[in-house]
Amino acid sequence: MSTEQSECTDCDPEIVDCLQCKADGVDAQAKYNDANLPDLRAARTQYDTTRGDYRTARHSVALEVQELRHQAKLLVERVRCLIKQEHVVHRLDEAYHIVEEQLRECGCDQGCCVHDDGDFDTDTDGLDDKGLADRIADYQRRVDAAKACFNDLVKEPAALVARVADIKTELSGIQADLSGDPAKTDLKELYARARVAAQHVHVVWRGFKQTNDFVDCLCRALTVWSKGVAAIAILLGEQAVRKCHEDARKARCDYLRTNTVKEVLAVYDRLVSHHGCEDDEAEATDES
Repeated sequence: MSTEQSECTDCDPEIVDCLQCKADGVDAQAKYNDANLPDLRAARTQYDTTRGDYRTARHSVALEVQELRHQAKLLVERVRCLIKQEHVVHRLDEAYHIVEEQLRECGCDQGCCVHDDGDFDTDTDGLDDKGLADRIADYQRRVDAAKACFNDLVKEPAALVARVADIKTELSGIQADLSGDPAKTDLKELYARARVAAQHVHVVWRGFKQTNDFVDCLCRALTVWSKGVAAIAILLGEQAVRKCHEDARKARCDYLRTNTVKEVLAVYDRLVSHHGCEDDEAEATDES
């Protein structure tokens, strides 16, 4: 048997399917990256801008926050003294703490809004199709959460300035009402308002004790978002390759079911091509 015949008989049309499936995987990765990279590029620019804006905003209101904290404390004490009845103040404080706890159970918006470790495993060995799909869905959920966190943090420099202004207006309103007609003044309401305003001052930094805490959170959100997108692209590529191979297998099975006789003859020709020389030698031995 010549070398040319040997190469021909070793020909495997399924190589075309393999190449197509690899191309499908690359295409799936590219499509996902193309859909997500514009937002990530914009976020990279926003990251640098937001760091500077936050430092500026925090510095601009720092002294005012100190003054507002002092005003809120004095205002609470002032209304407390006007109520005079200690048991009323005690009940108001108790009611405030109950509501405060209920608000805490509603969800705290203080501190960093992303707690993801940024670990995205792309090793799919031993992972079945459902497990792969579940992992992609889980990673996408984590990416969406990190992205939402980042987009929220980008607004924080302006939100901080606005928050301080709102607290200032809140305290001024309480002071104005306190200076009104005593006969029409509800001291219990004013005390509750003063306690709430004092809490607003307390959480004005949104849980970021220092500027660096905010920057670290901003960086973490962008990092998790970026690493998640990269991992999902790889997994989607693997998923596309698997689907392509499965589709090819089904197409092959459909062909075999409808062209069984043709395939039997094709396999026969291939067997003859591989073993033709041996058969000829066997026939010659029998004849001798």
